[in-house]
Order: sequence, then C-alpha cells, then structure tokens
Amino acid sequence: MASTSSNEKSPSPPPLSAAPSLPTTTSPATTFLIAALGTPITTSSISVTLPTGQPFYTCTLQTISKPHVNITSSSTGAQVGTIIFHAFSRSMTLAVFKKDGGRDEIEISNKHVFKSGYQYQSPTLAAEVEWKSFGEGTSVLIDGSGTVVARFNNERWNAGKERTLEVVDVEGREDVVLEALVGAIAIMESRRRNAKNSIITAGVLGV
Repeated sequence: MASTSSNEKSPSPPPLSAAPSLPTTTSPATTFLIAALGTPITTSSISVTLPTGQPFYTCTLQTISKPHVNITSSSTGAQVGTIIFHAFSRSMTLAVFKKDGGRDEIEISNKHVFKSGYQYQSPTLAAEVEWKSFGEGTSVLIDGSGTVVARFNNERWNAGKERTLEVVDVEGREDVVLEALVGAIAIMESRRRNAKNSIITAGVLGV
C-alpha cells in the first residue's frame, strides 16, 4: 500500500462559482440601493433608494403582526408589496400589488435542503424562476431558460451598508422590476431574521 507523506499538502477546495452577470440589453438595468439601519435585533425598517439618493420605497418590519414586511411608495405612501414568513418553514408568501388594483401572490421556498436559493412560479415571467446564491454573497434571479433577470449583492449583515439590486429591462415592464425587488427584500430580511435568532439563541445558551 502506498504511503502518504505527512508533509504533502492536501488539495485545495475548488473555487466557488462566480455569479453570472446581467445580459446586455439595449436599455440599462434598473438599479436600487437597499439599506437597513441598526443591528439584526434593532432594525425596524429598510429603505430603497435610487442611485441618485432619491427615496423610492420604504419597508416597515413587524416581528409578530402580519404582514411581517410592508413595502410602500416613499412619495405617495401607496402599498406596493408585502412579505409573510412562515414559522418552522423555509417558505415565504410575497404579495406584489399591481397598478390595476389587483395583486400577485407568490409562494417562494427553498426546495433543496442542502442548497441555498429560492424557487417560485413567476406570474410576470410565466415560468418557474430561482433566486440562486453564490459564494461571494450575490444572489441572482434566473428564469426558466437560464437567463439572468436580476442580480442582488446580498452580503452578510453590516449596519447601514447599501446592497445593490440590478434588474434587467424586460420590454420596459415595471411589474417584473417590482416582483424582483420584493423578492430581494424577502431574501435580505430572511437573512436578518436568521442572524437575529442566532444572536438570541447564543445569548440564552451563554455561547
């Protein structure tokens, strides 16, 4: 039997996959800056601004009362979306409000126990899509044909840090942009809640 030298270095793990970029289109992508102030425990709101700094949406967070996230227009106060998290579940319910007064309800879940990412049936794209996570803290929304629809820089929690969401232009459709935005906020808030629970658990256990 061949022996292995104690000085022989173990092979390095393969590098993490890089997140794909947005496809090139004739129209520029819609870009939002998303930020939350405070710690994972004290945060009560999330702001969504344009790159110019203009406030665009405000997200109010609730710990117990539903919806857990209420998204409103910063200029008119109109409700544009809500998010509900389900206890003891890897799923969330998103509601995206439309200009005609209706709304799309979306069940988004992680169907793969040992993989990160969320899948759902998109009413705007009429296909199953997935928010897929990559190692550098980026989440990418990919449609059924493998095309990148949105890219979200969702790094680990850092108070006040702005996260960038870019949504590709899909025939100028604002409903696609809003659906991607609500999904990105849901993923961000889910991560904050997980961090909050870990901090509380560690405090209780004295870790």
